[in-house]
Amino acid sequence: MNMIECIAMSLRNRPNLDFTALKQAIEQAGCTLERISAHIPTPAPPLPYGRNVIYRSKSVEAIVIHLPGYTETPIHDHGDSICCLYVVSGSVVNRIYATPSDTAPEREERKQAGEFLYCDYGQVHSMYNPSPQRLITFHLYTPPLRNATFYLPQASSTPVKQIKLTKYTPHKQKTHPKGGK
Repeated sequence: MNMIECIAMSLRNRPNLDFTALKQAIEQAGCTLERISAHIPTPAPPLPYGRNVIYRSKSVEAIVIHLPGYTETPIHDHGDSICCLYVVSGSVVNRIYATPSDTAPEREERKQAGEFLYCDYGQVHSMYNPSPQRLITFHLYTPPLRNATFYLPQASSTPVKQIKLTKYTPHKQKTHPKGGK
């Protein structure tokens, strides 16, 4: 059984999905670099990193992110969703902001390969790869992402420009139904 089928089976018929359920699904699926390699996206404009939605149901969405060395995501939130993130390879600095207009993070969390990170409702954050090696992360969101917002810095007196994302799919990488490309 491939990793996506394992996750789907693990989460099927679970009425309440929370951080514990998402973490257990990732652990049961055996999320390794080898098992996820066919889904690792190549960075593609307009984003400086790769993002690939590999599974979506009514209750959960699975995404693989590839952050090249010294790359950071825009400051964003996950709208109506919570997220359980697993660091597959590399290391990540999760920068958490008190408000979207902050220019400096309120705090940072550092995670290495094999560790989990959790983003609760309303958390405003960015992910930074602090090393020259690529960072590969696997994300489970419940419910699937919707109403997420990117907070982009502006040159004017307005500190940020908010871009609401109702269905965020800037780059769709084709994947074979059986898990290959």
